[in-house]
Amino acid sequence: MTTSADSPAAPAGPPGPTPEDALRSHLFGIRWPLLLQAPREQVASRPIPFDDKTTAAQFTRRVVFGAVKYTVPGGILLALSQLCSVAVPVTAGLVVDRAIARHSLAELLGWTGVLVAVSVAASLCFRFGSRTGFYGMQQVQHRLRMDVTDRLLDPAGMETRRLSGALLATATGDVFRLAATMQLGIYPVGELCAVVACAVALTAVSWPLGLAVLVGAPLMLWIMTAAGRPLQRRSRSQQALVARATGQAGDIIAGYRVIKGLRAERTASDRYRRVSSGALDGALRARNSRALYLGTMNSVSGVFIAGLTVGAAVLALEGQLTVGELISVVGLTQFLLGPLTSLPTMIGAPWATGVASADRVLDLLRTPGSDTGPGVRTAPERDRPLTLTVTGATVSAGAAPDAETDVETDSGSGDGGCGGTPVLTVSSGECVGVRAEGSRAGELVGQLAHGHGVLVDDIPAGDLDILDYRNLVLTAPHTADLFEGTVADNLAVPGSDSSLVPGALHAAACDDILATLPHGELTMVGDGGLRLSGGQRQRIALARTLAADPPVLVLHDPTTAVDPVTEATVAERLRPFRRRRATVVVTASPAMLSACDRVVEL
Repeated sequence: MTTSADSPAAPAGPPGPTPEDALRSHLFGIRWPLLLQAPREQVASRPIPFDDKTTAAQFTRRVVFGAVKYTVPGGILLALSQLCSVAVPVTAGLVVDRAIARHSLAELLGWTGVLVAVSVAASLCFRFGSRTGFYGMQQVQHRLRMDVTDRLLDPAGMETRRLSGALLATATGDVFRLAATMQLGIYPVGELCAVVACAVALTAVSWPLGLAVLVGAPLMLWIMTAAGRPLQRRSRSQQALVARATGQAGDIIAGYRVIKGLRAERTASDRYRRVSSGALDGALRARNSRALYLGTMNSVSGVFIAGLTVGAAVLALEGQLTVGELISVVGLTQFLLGPLTSLPTMIGAPWATGVASADRVLDLLRTPGSDTGPGVRTAPERDRPLTLTVTGATVSAGAAPDAETDVETDSGSGDGGCGGTPVLTVSSGECVGVRAEGSRAGELVGQLAHGHGVLVDDIPAGDLDILDYRNLVLTAPHTADLFEGTVADNLAVPGSDSSLVPGALHAAACDDILATLPHGELTMVGDGGLRLSGGQRQRIALARTLAADPPVLVLHDPTTAVDPVTEATVAERLRPFRRRRATVVVTASPAMLSACDRVVEL
């Protein structure tokens, strides 16, 4: 009996199907090639320009033409598809008049071949035109979503507070509806070509019918535009109400523990119920307006087509149309019903909702930052020694945590600006502890995060660009937030030296975490790091901060979720790891303060 180790290896099976094979047609046993497939990597696209004077309608028009290299070919292909579709009933009429009426087999076969060719061409042009246009719409949608995301994540923040749920609604729903207006440059082009082609074909058969189409179609388009304005107003109001309800729900979920602690569940639910009811009423009003708009336009289109059909029947009864021409006219009028019915759906409704969403997207993109510096001064180089000075706080003498720790004895108060008394100074290679807790600690950390009353090598932080300041001073918040992915993904800090990661993990006392995780650094941490304990999340977040290696690092209570032994380990390893950099530790922990070069008290 052989063991599994002695058994011969099983033959490798055939490789599994690739995503391309899943899409590839195998008709008649042939693997047909794939055409017009999207590239594997995201293609860069130019941003949609705007300024303070750009209106929502102007911005929407720019979105419509935001990817002309895709929408123009897509619109041309769809126009060709509609032209071929118009040729189908015309060809059918010719088959009757020139082949069947003359009993000519040759002409029957010839015109039947033409009928098959135009039908196939219409199908292929529509397929590839839609794919090309849809890809262009996805490009613009991705560009818009990245612009909104960049604004939300801008270090300068936002001057006005907004509910996170409302911001999420703008970044998803509003961007999607705005990008969907790109179909105005694709599908309506084909529909309008179909209307014009039908008018020309009907004119060739009977000029009264062609004249009716040429006059009636523009009149209907004008009615569609005028009727869509109330829908646009109601769509804007409804989307604002939905965003408010979404933001309210997001805030309730984020503060659920606080609500439970205050026993305010009923109050929170009542508030959300009122906001949600308002959003529901707004949505129903907008939907009613949309249904009324589409129903009215479809009714008008139906009456118009019915009038053309009756007119064609009268002309046929009077002998002004042959049997083949009557077949062509009936086929054209039936085909014309599609474009005239689709135009309200493809023009009025997308434009109305798109302009309403553009107004909300523009409002977000143009929101001023709360910490936007003028950038009139050049920031110090990141790798050279520097000194950070904080003014406008109050520092007093206090007892050292142990005999070896000095206590800062300077005290004073400033005016909150850079002209105040220097109360906290830290230089490269120095680790300064600030004994503080509660609101005082939060105020100091916020001051350092925003650069208020902060000097960097005697340069006011307000004179630096906010990105330059954040590149020099990194403030690690008390809350440890991790991203979905692996431990290694959370440690990959853009622009940092990856060789610092092992040392950062050791300094944050993460060795035992990696030893217990099933896949080490490749272990998935879950949404927000929920698969890890609070202490594990805090230590990994600390390691990520250390791996960033900023010239000045501000830590706010970095060890509140760990046990005393681990806290002492972190305190012992932090100072050697940051020996070349400046570090400020804002905490009330004796263990962390004992590892600092000196301690000041707020």
